[in-house]
Amino acid sequence: MNSQFIPFSRPTIEAEEINEVIDSLTSGWISTGPKVSRLEQLFLQRLNVKDSLAVSSGTAAWHILARCLDISPGDEVIIPSITWPSMANVVELLGATPVFADVDKNTVLMKPSEVDRLLNHKTKAILPVHFAGAPADIDAYKAIIANRKVAIVEDAAHAIGSQYKGEEIGSNSDAVIFSFHPTKNITTGEGGLLICKDSNIMNRARSLSLNGIGKSAWERLNKSSASYELNEPGYKYNMLDIQAALGIHQLQKLDKFIEARTQLAERYQRLLSGIAAVKPIGLVDYSFKHSWHIFVVKLDLHLMGMSRNEIIDKLKSLHIGVGVHFEAVHMLRYYREKYNYSPLDLPVSTELGSSIISLPLHPGLTFSDQDRVINALQSVSQ
Repeated sequence: MNSQFIPFSRPTIEAEEINEVIDSLTSGWISTGPKVSRLEQLFLQRLNVKDSLAVSSGTAAWHILARCLDISPGDEVIIPSITWPSMANVVELLGATPVFADVDKNTVLMKPSEVDRLLNHKTKAILPVHFAGAPADIDAYKAIIANRKVAIVEDAAHAIGSQYKGEEIGSNSDAVIFSFHPTKNITTGEGGLLICKDSNIMNRARSLSLNGIGKSAWERLNKSSASYELNEPGYKYNMLDIQAALGIHQLQKLDKFIEARTQLAERYQRLLSGIAAVKPIGLVDYSFKHSWHIFVVKLDLHLMGMSRNEIIDKLKSLHIGVGVHFEAVHMLRYYREKYNYSPLDLPVSTELGSSIISLPLHPGLTFSDQDRVINALQSVSQ
């Protein structure tokens, strides 16, 4: 047995990124400065938008935006249950109520019918997730919302470089959040980005990301007076130049990374066709381009005769790492107990939350690595 461990994900960091970080370190300016501005400009050029804001994480981007949308006690935000808990946590911490929606059993995307079911006069926003790199059906949500004053905030943490009906995610979004966590298609170590069509929201968001004073140290040094004013209490959510140094080159390589991921994902689909107990999640039926952030499969636990945790442990013993994306948030202890959720409330999310795993997928994964993953799956499936 090959003893080398195959990780679920690994960032692709090359000489250009390393040299750019070294340049920041030797420049004497490592916090928010010219390289953060450069990264933001690269997003403007790629997506043809007017403004972008680089921050410390995707969660930070959502927190700032939620403040700008004045989400507060008495409001509700509709969120798919299959997502990372931080998206619900922000709503909860602002005193509002996260309302969990069920997902499609095939695609794991939030069902428009669920938005229709849950929408009411308290709904302030919906937060669809472009899951695994596949775009959610934004037009369907817009049709349901119609003329209501409900914001659609696209959680594109998985979907940088994805396309929805011929347009890249973010290029025509009312509001969108990206993440640059190390597992994502491009990384800045930690980091995120906010894009919103409303210029007033973007101006307020930039101020909130800088403690509420609206000017970074770089701007106070080079572009304006060193004095400052406090607009409102804010957060310390700024991105650093040593982070943006990675992102500058990562963004330029994004299409190459997606091409490699796509080749691997298509090969996974072929190789898995002979394993009855392991099925890839399905694809949407409208025009799209998948960025293949993760490759998610559904496990037939009854056929395999084990729990998901037992399967993960067996794969680990074979030196194969996998991820869980995600547990059903409505069944996590805090939300389950506070809002009295039961497994039957959102049955599809409950089932998927205990039976999906993400297989190793990153540009550095080799076909030989993939073959080992498939062999391991076959071994634990028997």
